[in-house]
Amino acid sequence: MNPEYYEYILFALIAVTGYVTHKGLSDPAFQYKYLFQIAPIRYNKDYKRLFTSGFLHGDWMHFGLNMYVLYSFGLFVLYSLGLTDFLLLYFVSMLGGSLYAYALKSHNDNYAAVGASGAVNGIIFAAIMLNPFSELRLFFAIPIPAWIFGIAYTIYSVYGMKGSFNDNIGHEAHMGGGIVGVLLTCALIPGLLLERWWLVLAILVPLLGFTYYLKQK
Repeated sequence: MNPEYYEYILFALIAVTGYVTHKGLSDPAFQYKYLFQIAPIRYNKDYKRLFTSGFLHGDWMHFGLNMYVLYSFGLFVLYSLGLTDFLLLYFVSMLGGSLYAYALKSHNDNYAAVGASGAVNGIIFAAIMLNPFSELRLFFAIPIPAWIFGIAYTIYSVYGMKGSFNDNIGHEAHMGGGIVGVLLTCALIPGLLLERWWLVLAILVPLLGFTYYLKQK
């Protein structure tokens, strides 16, 4: 596809997510049927929830923030990887976020979540891997190199998974998507892992180490 149409693809993805979000918020039965929840996945093999939950959101602020971040990072990643690899990254990150949350929360049948955060975080971390020295704006004002943001965000999410914050955020899905974003971007671009190995280690080592700790505990 001609790259000049890439922005329309991104808008289409946002529009579909918005439609499903609207349907879920206006119809609780629909929301319940398609959200991520441990029990239906474990006992009923309802695996579609691993993906459908990524199109639902808890409220419009949740949707708006996710889609703003998707648009902010997504265009760069879309132009860098191309349409096919971008869509692969988005949906595999969505799946990775769900599977990571399932792995860490499988002891809690009532655990439930919605949101595109796993997929969006895959895009964020792909952007960081592609251009780690670009400048991001923390809280829309404070300039910070992308690689520092990636490491800081990983540390924040580790503490979030530990239960240090009462923020009602699915940090597990965020980091599951982020792991996929890092690894799949390296797989799609030969040589990137050798060039950015220090960043891969800085992001993944503390995260995977903490994951092992949680599972052992």
